[in-house]
Amino acid sequence: MEEINMREIEVFLAVARNQNISKAAQELYISQSALSSWISRMEEYCGISLFRRTNRGVVLTPEGEQLYGRLDIDYNRFRIAVEEICGTYKNRSSDTLRIGCLGRLAVMDVFREKQKLFSEQYPEREVKAERFNFHELRDRVLCRGLDLIITLSTDIEPYKEFESCPIGIFPQYFIVEKNIKDLSELNGQPLIIEAPTSREGAERICKEKGIIPGGIKYVNSYILVTSLAAAGEGFAIDGKMVPDKVYFPETRLIPVDPSEDVKIVLAWNKEWVSDPAKEFISFCRSADL
Repeated sequence: MEEINMREIEVFLAVARNQNISKAAQELYISQSALSSWISRMEEYCGISLFRRTNRGVVLTPEGEQLYGRLDIDYNRFRIAVEEICGTYKNRSSDTLRIGCLGRLAVMDVFREKQKLFSEQYPEREVKAERFNFHELRDRVLCRGLDLIITLSTDIEPYKEFESCPIGIFPQYFIVEKNIKDLSELNGQPLIIEAPTSREGAERICKEKGIIPGGIKYVNSYILVTSLAAAGEGFAIDGKMVPDKVYFPETRLIPVDPSEDVKIVLAWNKEWVSDPAKEFISFCRSADL
């Protein structure tokens, strides 16, 4: 059997992100039957099932979760390297505004609203958006692969390379296994962290709530954060990650005090700001938070 190719990896990642065959097919501009064939070939090569079907779509199997956690980061790094070396960024139209968005539901909702209003005011401006984790966002905007990024204030605070302005609020929750009824039950459980920059805030919230975690468990994917919490292998303090209709039924979200909510910010490279980016920054600064 032939080895896995880049297209199969791209298809797998799209289905994992969307947890829906139809939406993944639309994202990749291929038919649902073709997409299903790609997945079947990949599962045949791996010798395991990567997804299981539900009445809401598809969800990753435990093996699929582990594969997604590794491939998502590496695939995006590969794309960045190709674009940097081949000069893809330098050749794109200077009239296009390219924005990177953190893969969090609340962050993406704020971005979509801002983009809609911006496009109504600047209909001639083409806006392209992509979703990444924070480390990929940081690398891309600093190497001028993105004009702007939309992320969390806690992510960019340690970095002096950025300027930013607030554009929204990011409500935080305890993400726990569904049978957890009281926060005291979290004592001794690992605290699951995706972004190292969020550790300080999460530990402070635990301390204020009288929770003593049983160590820190780092992961590199929001899907892994949720799946580990659903399996009772720890808890997380984060925002809502996916829509209700595709949310893990094995998890429960317990709101953190509103005073602990984090700001969603528009950020850019201090050393370089494109003209389209200046328009979007000015537009966001003129709007109320």
